Amino acid sequence: MENDEPIANVELVVNKSGSETMTMLAQGHIDLGLASNTAFITSRDQGNLVKILCPVHTEGIGLVGASDSPINQWEDFVAQVKAGNRQLSVGYHSPTSAPLILFEAALQDAGINYTKDPADVNTPVLLVDLKGTSNLLPALTSKQVDAWVGPSPYPELAVTEGAGKIILDMKHMEPEGKWYDFPCCVLGTTEKFIEEYSSEVGKLVELIAIATEYCESHPEEAAAVTAEFTGVSLDAAKMSTIKYTAEPSEAWVNNMGLTFDTLKETESLSKDLADKDFETAKAEIFDFSFIQK
Repeated sequence: MENDEPIANVELVVNKSGSETMTMLAQGHIDLGLASNTAFITSRDQGNLVKILCPVHTEGIGLVGASDSPINQWEDFVAQVKAGNRQLSVGYHSPTSAPLILFEAALQDAGINYTKDPADVNTPVLLVDLKGTSNLLPALTSKQVDAWVGPSPYPELAVTEGAGKIILDMKHMEPEGKWYDFPCCVLGTTEKFIEEYSSEVGKLVELIAIATEYCESHPEEAAAVTAEFTGVSLDAAKMSTIKYTAEPSEAWVNNMGLTFDTLKETESLSKDLADKDFETAKAEIFDFSFIQK
């Protein structure tokens, strides 16, 4: 609405994953999408002319272990890995997810080698694709993995359901402050849609900014909406450590650079962005013209 006049109808389409969202954007089945930043970057790399318009939230990523795990903090995890008694398995819900990218960066920062090849039993850490957030909690209770890294509200849900414990809110990894405002979900669209519907895109970005400000300043109300929309318990939603923001802060942009570099190092970029550095790729990945008006 603008001046009490309708300017667009908004229809919400629920997708199963960021990759599905990117496919639907590329095919023109949806006009804008909410997905992980990594889904947008990898889609751009594959030749889809998508743009990230603004963040929607940051942080809220947790490392979760079984309730009876001897690992209670990051230092315990590092110590157990370096003790070399056995390989530790850590799950993730999507190969292009922000939690996985952050965890890989943390392992590299700690000098810990890891593999995604289940046949490689000699590398200290095995990363396991659990293929969706719905499999995070069962993977702990069935002992499929020793731990997993995932987005809010799943770490909190693991606690309230008695399936696990939060080993670490990953924004607090050493050095303290480096991982603040770590990117997660973003709002984005295609260059074609921006060109054809610039005014409508601007209004939706404005709406998202208002919504994130409201959620950040009204956590109780945000938790209630989260619980109703996602089906998680209200207690789990209230425990969330998500920071709602549409502002692409300096820390957020810097950590997007870390995300980009990690995608390159793990060979997740193979085409249009593979040979570019982050500074060069920024112009292709982002369009902050609407959020910065």
